[in-house]
Parts: sequence; C-alpha cells; structure tokens
Amino acid sequence: MTMAWRHILIASLLLVPLNGQAVVTCTATGKVEGEACDVSLVQLLADGKNFDGRHVRVVGYLAGSARGDILFISSDSARSSDLASGVLIEPSKREIRQRIAALDGQLVRVLGCFKDESTTLPANLTVPASIVDVIEIVPARVPWGFDPVPD
Repeated sequence: MTMAWRHILIASLLLVPLNGQAVVTCTATGKVEGEACDVSLVQLLADGKNFDGRHVRVVGYLAGSARGDILFISSDSARSSDLASGVLIEPSKREIRQRIAALDGQLVRVLGCFKDESTTLPANLTVPASIVDVIEIVPARVPWGFDPVPD
C-alpha cells in the first residue's frame, strides 16, 4: 500500500463514525429542561426517529404562507415548494408567531421540540415532520460575512 493510500484510508476512518451515524452535540441551553441537540435539517429529515420528542436547535430558510410556516433546507427548496426538504414550524406562543412573521424569507435558527410525524396541510400538501412548541427563533449568524441567500 502506497503512502498516499494509507493517508486516505486513515483520513476516511477518522471522518466516519464507527456506528455509521453523524455525531450530534446535545447540551444544556438554560431555555429548555434537559438538553437541546444541535443538528442539521438534513440529519433531522434523514434520521428523524432518533430525534423524535427531543429539543433541537436547527438552521434553515424560513418561508411562511397561509398554509403554514416551513423551515426549508435552502431558499431554492422554498422557491420550488419542495416540502420533502422542510419541516413545519408550529409555535405555541403568540410572540413566537409574530417573530416568525417578521423573519419570513430569512435564514433562521430555531429551538423547539422535534416531532417525526408527517402533517397534511391545506390543498393536501404533506410535510414530513415538524418542530412544535418553538421556544426561540432568531436570525442565523453568518460566520464568514457573506449573504448565504443571495437574491
């Protein structure tokens, strides 16, 4: 085995968890009882059963409509109405509903309880999962200083 192949093999072993699942960080936030898991929307949609009933903190593109507020993987998914790439946002408090309306069309960070159960919206549209009892929704920080959602 050449040295280059040895390096590739070692790097791939370090990058892939032994159990085949992505590593997720769950920490106490002070905003929910217990811990909240920092997870990507892709992980939630692909592996929802592992997060069902748990508090999650996730970033996505918020698109609101009369049918419901959806957190999409990207603005492209929102523009194409790709509901399979989104989760329904179901706030329980009035101030969170107002905040959602103000943040429509932006990249946001949501903290709430994940529910791995599909929901049928008006016009027979189905969303694969939802985030209920939203505790916090804030604009997502952009660490590199560029607009991740160009117009």
